Amino acid sequence: MKESRGRSERLGAPTRRELEVLNLIAQGMTSRAIAARLSLSVHTVNGHRSNLLRKLGAKNSAEMVRFALRNGLVEPLTPPRQNVEQASQGCI
Repeated sequence: MKESRGRSERLGAPTRRELEVLNLIAQGMTSRAIAARLSLSVHTVNGHRSNLLRKLGAKNSAEMVRFALRNGLVEPLTPPRQNVEQASQGCI
C-alpha cells in the first residue's frame, strides 16, 4: 500500500535547505536575518522552521536545537579562542 504524502513528509529527513536554516537558527539568528542571509522571504524561512519542528518532533525552537545538537544535525558553536583565553584570565 502506498504511503500518503503527509505521513512520508512528517517522517522524512530534513532537506539540505532545512538543515541550512536549522544551523542558522542554532546560531541564534532570527527568521528575518536568515531570510536576508539566504535570499529567501521570511515566509519561506518560517515554512522551513515549521517543517523542521514537525520532522524533529519538537514543540519550539529551543527543543529543536537541543535535538539537533544531540543528534549531530548541527555542530556546537565554539567561542573564538581569544575570548576563551580572556575569560579564563577574568578579563571578560
